[in-house]
Parts: sequence; C-alpha cells; structure tokens
Amino acid sequence: MWLLTGSLASGQLTKMAKGIEQIRELLKRALRKPHEAGDLIAEALYLLGKLQASQGEAAPAAAARRHVGVATYRISKVPGRGMMLIESRNSQAHPFRVPEQVYSALGEVMQGRQDHLDFKGLRSRAGKNLRRELPDYMVRVVIRFWMQTPPLLERVGMEYRLLSPGTFLEDVRRRWAKLSVDENAAGP
Repeated sequence: MWLLTGSLASGQLTKMAKGIEQIRELLKRALRKPHEAGDLIAEALYLLGKLQASQGEAAPAAAARRHVGVATYRISKVPGRGMMLIESRNSQAHPFRVPEQVYSALGEVMQGRQDHLDFKGLRSRAGKNLRRELPDYMVRVVIRFWMQTPPLLERVGMEYRLLSPGTFLEDVRRRWAKLSVDENAAGP
C-alpha cells in the first residue's frame, strides 16, 4: 500500500490528487447510476492501478493485465441497455461495455479526418454530439478495438491518425457488423 509522504515531489502529489479525485467522481457516479456501476468501478480500479504504478509499486491491476494476454471483443444485446461492444480480458476481470451509439459517435467524429486527434479531443467531441460526458474507458475500448488487426487507426505520439480516412466510417460499421454476425453465428 502506498501513502502520501513528504518525500514526493509536488508534481507527483498534484498528479496523485487529480487521480484520487477522478476515482472519487467515478465512484460517486457508480452510486448514482447502478446500471453503470460495474463499468465505472472497473474504470476506477484501472485508474487506481495507474496511480500505484506511478509511485513505483507494481499495481495489482497492472500485474494482472500483464498475464491476461489479448483482449477479446464481442457484440451482445444487454437487457435494458441495447447493443454493446464488450471487451473481455479474462474470466476474473469485469468486461468493459460500450453502447452502440457511443461507438457510432466516436466513428463519426473521426470520419474523414486528415489530421491527428488526441484522446481528449475525441472524447469531448463525441460526448458533445451525444450530449453527455463519456467515461474514458469507453473511448479506450473503442480505440483498442479499432487498433486490432487490421488496424483502422494508429497512435502517433499522444494522438490518433486514421489509416484510411476516406473509408473509415464504412470500415468502422463493417467491423461492428462482422462482429455481430460472428457473435450470432456462435450462438448461445
């Protein structure tokens, strides 16, 4: 367990304080929105792991991810929530779920872009289109899904660039449809 100590640089304390505040907000939202609690708590645990890792300790969540391997993705109908992109890493980890309308909004924001777009810009523009704030994990799940082979975008420094701007939205829709078909073919 790590503790706040006077030996930490002020920049580290500021970063830690911001991280703790983000975790607090995620947990508050989980209490207000029980139907999203699992996803929000998973995001809070992820941030907690990042904070621990930044303090030089091996964070349990980060250690677990190293042994998990490749993420798997599927499309599934979640009762009361509609169609979702679901990312699973192992049987112990809570899967991350992204609603179809969030997936589509992110694709529409990136469509045809010739320039690079950073994570915050992508998140805020899609959130503005949907008229709600998007949790970081939803954007991250979609980005990881789009970076699967064959990748639809690439990371350039701290930003993302489309590999085929002219066909990106069509490719995004095709990838969703293919995963939906594969999931339905697999059956229950």
